[in-house]
Amino acid sequence: MEFREFWRSRWCCLLLSTIAAINLPGCGAEAPPCTVRGKVTYRGNPVERGAIRFVTTNETEGVGGVAPITNGQYAIDEDEMYAGNYLVMISAFEYTGRTITIDEGNEVKEERQYLPARYNRNSNERVELAPGENVIDFQLTD
Repeated sequence: MEFREFWRSRWCCLLLSTIAAINLPGCGAEAPPCTVRGKVTYRGNPVERGAIRFVTTNETEGVGGVAPITNGQYAIDEDEMYAGNYLVMISAFEYTGRTITIDEGNEVKEERQYLPARYNRNSNERVELAPGENVIDFQLTD
């Protein structure tokens, strides 16, 4: 059988499908689902507006999760998260008092991210989430 004939054959499709299934993350035994919620404070005060992201590590299934932080509270439900190890990245936003013009005259309040980089782009904060409900509070400082 020539290479072209093999490439078009059922055997080639079966072989490629098997290889892809073996190499896809999450194709093994699925980890149990979990939820995570908690409080986020900075300098002792609740983070009024922000975002928290749980990034999966190599040994954890799934894609992780992200949630808004509102009045110091966040929550991610079990549809998005699986038990395992995560890198945590936290951002907080405040208005600068200025407005900026975007596409064709629309104005919006300008805001900036004010947490130190060690909580977001340079984060090394890791947590392990257990099956079921997890409550994890973050007390951030300078």
